[in-house]
Amino acid sequence: MVKINKNPRLLIIVFILTITFIILNTIGYLDFFKNFISDTMLSSFGSSQNNSVETKNFFSTISSAKKIVQQNQKRNELELKVESLKQKNRELTQENTQLREQLELLPKEDFKLQTAQIIGQDPNNKEELLLINKGSLHGIEKGDPVIISDRILVGEVYETSSSGSKIILSVSPLISYDAKIVDKEIVTVAQGKFNLEILLKLIPNHAQINAGELVITAGKNKQYPAGLIIGEISNMENSSDGLFKEAKVKPYYSINDLKFVSVIIGR
Repeated sequence: MVKINKNPRLLIIVFILTITFIILNTIGYLDFFKNFISDTMLSSFGSSQNNSVETKNFFSTISSAKKIVQQNQKRNELELKVESLKQKNRELTQENTQLREQLELLPKEDFKLQTAQIIGQDPNNKEELLLINKGSLHGIEKGDPVIISDRILVGEVYETSSSGSKIILSVSPLISYDAKIVDKEIVTVAQGKFNLEILLKLIPNHAQINAGELVITAGKNKQYPAGLIIGEISNMENSSDGLFKEAKVKPYYSINDLKFVSVIIGR
């Protein structure tokens, strides 16, 4: 059996402290310490609750700000889509107006025409070859003349597929055609020239020709009917051999403005 050593002095001190604590509690002297401890615990608990509320409010504010940013982004995206649709509608309206005007001014009584939309440029030859959305299934053949309103000559069909074609412009050096200066009995050869111009060759030296005069197709070549407008003379110069004159002609169309063309088919 284990024997416990008892210290009489320690027992006496514990006994005296116990009796003292009981007496002080009975007469109310320990209330201050109890209230202090209670207030400290409550204050600590309240502070913890306040911190929790503030933390919740902080994250709630961040979440609200994020939602506002997302809503603004969606609104901006929607506004961009609406503006894009408006722009497309304006472009379609403009194209429809251009097509209607061109159809009204085309010589439908004189030729069988197939109207087509330009859908691009040949990447290898942007200034001379354009792509259209009509081809052999629509009666288009290689060599067919291509015009726009008021009989203005644009060029000819260079290559066809079943549903599309390439057209070579009248300013290309790769094609030539008979030409005539209006009100003059001068028939010459027109050929495309670089810098988006057309050159009239083999003009007699005695011919009196002025800038601004109109040049049309002569109709000697069955491929090109007579009377298609090539352009107007911009200036005259002597040929390199000095035997003839040459004239530079400015066409009546701009490549960047071309949206629709009409092909003269069935010739």
